[in-house]
Amino acid sequence: MSNLKKPLKIGFLVTCFVYPKKPEHDLDSVRLERSIVYSWEDFPKREKKLIPLEMGILFQALGYCEVLVDSVVKFRKTFGLPAEGIPFKKYEKLICRAEPGPIYKFDTIPEMRNGKYEQAKKFLKKFVKDNIIANPLSIYLETIFFAGFVDIVYYRYDDLAIQIPFIHTYTTGTIEPYRPPVAIFINSLAVTKKSVHQLIDEHWGEINFYFKKHPYISDVQIAKEKLQNLAMKMKGKTSSQILDYLNDENIKQGKAAVDKEEDAMRQELNRTKKQLKQLICRRKK
Repeated sequence: MSNLKKPLKIGFLVTCFVYPKKPEHDLDSVRLERSIVYSWEDFPKREKKLIPLEMGILFQALGYCEVLVDSVVKFRKTFGLPAEGIPFKKYEKLICRAEPGPIYKFDTIPEMRNGKYEQAKKFLKKFVKDNIIANPLSIYLETIFFAGFVDIVYYRYDDLAIQIPFIHTYTTGTIEPYRPPVAIFINSLAVTKKSVHQLIDEHWGEINFYFKKHPYISDVQIAKEKLQNLAMKMKGKTSSQILDYLNDENIKQGKAAVDKEEDAMRQELNRTKKQLKQLICRRKK
């Protein structure tokens, strides 16, 4: 265990827009201000509305994670950083500069000169390789190791949800020429098979209505064999000739003869034609 007497402090970066009452010039009409708070209690109320309590205090409690604490202590000692991490406000302009690359950058701070930053990156890559890290913790590692903060971006997905797409009446020439499927989203280990069944039962009427409202070519279920028989009919073969062909194929494959009369084949071909007519048909008034 690390020799820290206290848990590792992990702060939260809070960003807000400030509108001065008396701006000094046009560019001073709005300013971006950043600060770091070290407990959920100190979070601004507006931020608390965006981030769930359990997520906020989970990041704060990471300071008790032994593997993380030991590695952060070693990292900061190895690269000559302060034990509590580099002072964010001191290097804010370097860390938050608007350039391509990571949102928060540590490559130009004085402590990372002379190739140290590349070495630090290798240290972090090895940490990721050597340890199982729950997503999305890995994207916060650089800010945690260097400066001891996280910038939480939260996307909330329900544990279990259903999505029935909305299709515009006219889709010609648009990017929606096909019918999107109904989707079930499962995003939690707590979801049970029973709860999935219940969700489908609750929405079965809507699902059925969706498919009936937007008929799709695959909804007309016609067996491949029947389509092949109809294809032979289109080439001019009679019902008798189709039966002869099917019997010959069965004999080659060691199967029994086709137990069907010419009249039955004619009726089957007519039924297949009727099914095909469902693909394009007049609407009922």
